Amino acid sequence: AGTEAADYPGQAPRAVKAARSRLLRALAAEKARSFRSGFLGETLEAAVLHRDRPDGLLEGLSDNYLTIVFPGDATLQGRLCRIQIQAVADQGLRGHCCGVVH
Repeated sequence: AGTEAADYPGQAPRAVKAARSRLLRALAAEKARSFRSGFLGETLEAAVLHRDRPDGLLEGLSDNYLTIVFPGDATLQGRLCRIQIQAVADQGLRGHCCGVVH
């Protein structure tokens, strides 16, 4: 009830709204995974951010805001690396560092 539309007559039932919302979230997740899959085998440049993950992998961010995790030394943090993409993960990509850009 935060917008004018919430007060309009003829609202869809709550269950219908919830079902539509679930469907849209599932579609968005499917499309995001499909987009990420397009990078399999490609080499992306990513800024290496940190190693705060429980699995000890480094986390980087590509120029199109894709999260990429990969094994590597902590000295890579703050550097720009070329990362070959090997797999699609739940929320990003997995790969390995092929070299440091600078």
